[in-house]
Amino acid sequence: MWPAFARQWLWIGLLVGGCSGEVVTPPKPDGGADGGTDAGTNWCATAPHPTLSDVFGRSFSSQRPTTCSASGCHATGAGGMTFSTPAELWAATVNKAAMGDPMVLRIKPGDPGASLFFQRLLPDAPARMPLGGPYLDDVALAELAGWICDGAPLGTPLAISGFAPSSGSIGTVVTLSGSGFSPIAADHLVEFNGVAAPVRGGDGGTLETEVPPDAGSGMIAVTLRGLRVTTATPFTVISGNPVPTLTQATPASAPVGSADTVVQVVGARFLATSQARLDGAAIPTTFVSATRLDVTLTAADLGMSASHQLTVFSPAPGGGNSNALSFDVTNPIPTLAAISPASVGTGGAPFTLSLSGTNFNSSSSVHFNGSPVPTAFVSSTALTAQLPTIATAGSSAVTVVNPAPGGGTSGARQLQAVVITTPTITGLSPNPAIAGSPVVLGVSGSNYDCTGAQPRVLFNAGTLTATSCTATTLSVSIPATAAGSYPVQVRNPNNDLSNTVSLVLQTPNPAPTLGSLAPATASTGASGFTLTAGGTGFVSGAVLSFNGVARPTTFASATQVSAAIPGSDLAVAGTFPVVITNPAPGGGASNSLGFAVVTANPVPTISALSPTSLGIGSGAATVTITGTGFVASSSATFSGSARPTTFSSATQLAMALTAADTQTGGIFPVTVVTPAPGGGTSGALNLVIGNPVPAISALSPCGRVAGSGQVTVQLTGTGFVSTSTVTFNGTSLAVVFGSATQLTATIPAALIATAPAGNAANVVVSNPTPGGGNSAPATFGVASATVTLAANVQPLFTANCTNMGCHTGAAPAAALTLTSGNALANLVGVPSSGCAGKVRVQGCAPSRAQSVLIDKILATGTSPPCAGFAMPKGAPLNAAEKQLLVNWVAQGAPP
Repeated sequence: MWPAFARQWLWIGLLVGGCSGEVVTPPKPDGGADGGTDAGTNWCATAPHPTLSDVFGRSFSSQRPTTCSASGCHATGAGGMTFSTPAELWAATVNKAAMGDPMVLRIKPGDPGASLFFQRLLPDAPARMPLGGPYLDDVALAELAGWICDGAPLGTPLAISGFAPSSGSIGTVVTLSGSGFSPIAADHLVEFNGVAAPVRGGDGGTLETEVPPDAGSGMIAVTLRGLRVTTATPFTVISGNPVPTLTQATPASAPVGSADTVVQVVGARFLATSQARLDGAAIPTTFVSATRLDVTLTAADLGMSASHQLTVFSPAPGGGNSNALSFDVTNPIPTLAAISPASVGTGGAPFTLSLSGTNFNSSSSVHFNGSPVPTAFVSSTALTAQLPTIATAGSSAVTVVNPAPGGGTSGARQLQAVVITTPTITGLSPNPAIAGSPVVLGVSGSNYDCTGAQPRVLFNAGTLTATSCTATTLSVSIPATAAGSYPVQVRNPNNDLSNTVSLVLQTPNPAPTLGSLAPATASTGASGFTLTAGGTGFVSGAVLSFNGVARPTTFASATQVSAAIPGSDLAVAGTFPVVITNPAPGGGASNSLGFAVVTANPVPTISALSPTSLGIGSGAATVTITGTGFVASSSATFSGSARPTTFSSATQLAMALTAADTQTGGIFPVTVVTPAPGGGTSGALNLVIGNPVPAISALSPCGRVAGSGQVTVQLTGTGFVSTSTVTFNGTSLAVVFGSATQLTATIPAALIATAPAGNAANVVVSNPTPGGGNSAPATFGVASATVTLAANVQPLFTANCTNMGCHTGAAPAAALTLTSGNALANLVGVPSSGCAGKVRVQGCAPSRAQSVLIDKILATGTSPPCAGFAMPKGAPLNAAEKQLLVNWVAQGAPP
């Protein structure tokens, strides 16, 4: 139980502090001084490190359960602390003395235990804050302590400094710039003119969002932990095509070498005019629904393994490129069924190893004991590899590896190397050879005995003597022989006989000729495609080489072959040789044709138009377009139609509009189109062709006496159009259009039956959209009674202003003479000498802000005139006299 003196201390603190009044901590009953909290607790040992915005938003915002900054509590200064924002909380607490004790700080940076603000929030604090709860939980207390432990920094306030782009259609990605954002996207609520939008992510200085469906033009708002900020300018939602988004492609990959494949692309905001692109190049697209497209990847697209980017583009107005999905053309996992030979002798010559299996392609490589060896692609089921001399006996692993994407390593086959003393043939060259002609045949192998009589070569039931001999190589002349397959053996002088290897003699293949390429060009960065070669003398097994590199080739006929050209061959610009090679025997390389890879034009973007609007009927005009990726062949479109375009630079074009283009008002999309190779269509910006903003320079008449009946007013100014409207103190008037500088409006008697407040009404001309707007108001005076200078006003001047020589004589005050015959000329329309920019009397404008005479007579001690003293200097005018002067000015200051 607290002793009486402690309870009294507490109640005094509460009475002084109010809603969360500060209390200088009373001593404990046991003589302690921490008011029931452990000032020795090391709050900073394991404290988190939040920002001030984090702490305020989670614990003290008016939108949190504690409602500490709500109206009636600290938003109105309870306890001497006024705060409704993080910055105000910081200013009210950090290094600020408590109300009851200047030696105690509300928040002492670095020391929660010595911070009264923190101590008052703890569970065992007397009159724990907020009074009556709900109280801060342990997590919130730890965060507050952590912020204090970090020195109670002011931190970065939540703010939006800008956003880009400034306009766009539904689905456009918008990046907000500012400060105080959370790196966690889900922490934010972003709204476009009140419509919640998805948040993609960001960091403390940027936030990426997307224009949501049903959004309208207006401010963008960000709410973070109870704090809400808005942009200074509105975002314009373009009523055009939305930006598409992609979520899934099925299938998401295809095996290399696949036939034409249809891929289902699922997303949102697709149009019948949406176009799918593979690595930026258009591909066949079928519209199924707003959430699905079917796109076709051709065999050429799938001819080489690669990782591609799949996007969808929707055209202007609005529109643009979607996000990208990955589509991989994957290598299969190869299988190795057999190798030939399966065994060789040690110490033999390097030899060719033949491999059979499945899923081989031009990127496959043979590995011998884990290391790659030179590999030649024969077909999807056959490879050859060049193996070195094997010095020692043993078993070696042979595998086939297909690279990523996909791919993998086949199972292994074992190549046995054995010690053989008898001769062994491991290869014949050439094989096959040309039938009907003599052939010099090389026979590679091992254990050939050249020390005495030369080894003999057994061919076609005959015996031939080697013309040259080493232990691993023989050379022998084969006579002209008909086409067929013939066994070949080697016999050493000691009659040891080798294995048998077949020599194939074939009718020679012709030498091909290359006559055409289709297509003959491609752009840099394009995706893979099928190149078709036309000519003569092509045979099965012919290979097309692009820039010296063989590509997977399909034989169609003696006059046509085709090959898959990967996108990697199109990385740089240039003219590259294409050659067709027929296999041996005979055959050989054709003539060369050049294939042109030309630099792809960039996809243009536009960021600004100048001007952004033109008046209806303003005639021919030039619009400057700013952006990126412009080339000399780029052209601008106006509402979808090309217009004469002048290229200035890669960032600027000039578009010429005709008088007919500006004859009709509206909002018209402007795009830039760059032709192939590459190129494309930019997003759209809107050019407004609309009405001007009107301006009023004069009203005639400009004033009237209340109750005098209907009046017709002539309005003079600029920017008037046939659809202009006129309001009188907010009420629409009947209007007759005269010209761009003249309107006639009728003020009904009812609107001036009595004098309005201030004895004047605002007359405003408004032009409708597109463009348009409201003029600055012109003043129409309405007097409560008929007043003239001669009959009513001059007697006042004579009695009050010309007495004592004030505004009369040789040296009148302020050089202003108000005697009879002089007052009118010296007042109406004459600039004031004391109030810069104002006139002494502005006809029909009886307000203090418009006429200095009225300002002077209506001034008071608490509302002095714009300069000098209230007039007259003697006895002030009575209310009736003041109203008389107001009525005179309201009528136009008649003589």
